[in-house]
Amino acid sequence: MAAETRAGLEYFAALYRHFGDWGLAILAYNAGIATVEQGIRAVGSRDVWQVIAAGYENDSDYLPRVMAVILILQNPSAVN
Repeated sequence: MAAETRAGLEYFAALYRHFGDWGLAILAYNAGIATVEQGIRAVGSRDVWQVIAAGYENDSDYLPRVMAVILILQNPSAVN
């Protein structure tokens, strides 16, 4: 496994341990830990969709696009 891939996986694992939620971890990978934590405090919720709706994301629709890729990889016949 390439060093970059290993580092990315370790970072994702660390983000998951930090937030305890894959949605928040993926959002933090893109927007940064501080932005996600600020969003959680601002909206008073750990619901990733509420954090995104309040504008605490770096790249519009990043999480939905990542989730779409995951669903396609899990169900490749769904896109044929």
